[in-house]
Amino acid sequence: MVIRLENLWKILTSIFDWLLTFSFLTVTWIFFKTPNYDNAMKFINRIFDFNSGVSLVQFHVWQLYIVFFIVFMMNFAGDKMTEILCKFLSKQYLVLQTVIVACLVYIILRLGPDTVPPFIYFNF
Repeated sequence: MVIRLENLWKILTSIFDWLLTFSFLTVTWIFFKTPNYDNAMKFINRIFDFNSGVSLVQFHVWQLYIVFFIVFMMNFAGDKMTEILCKFLSKQYLVLQTVIVACLVYIILRLGPDTVPPFIYFNF
């Protein structure tokens, strides 16, 4: 497969546009979610303070790879994974189906937040 220079340029600019938009929205959410400007600026300064003495790695790298893989698979192959899981479950006994689904629900609940977050426009 030969990628022409203009096609490569389109792909790279598309990726750059996506990253720029994502970065802009991420930073602006800080101002939206903090109670005042001073807290937002402290938050942003702490993000870019690499000499804070706080250990950035508090987990094993393989855990990060697992999370990235799961998120990647759910984003790009979620429908196919659902189809495979449904076919697999349909071939199992009811007791095993119940155990598998219960385990999946338990994992989802454990990975979710402990409390219900407040409505996003609650402060307005």
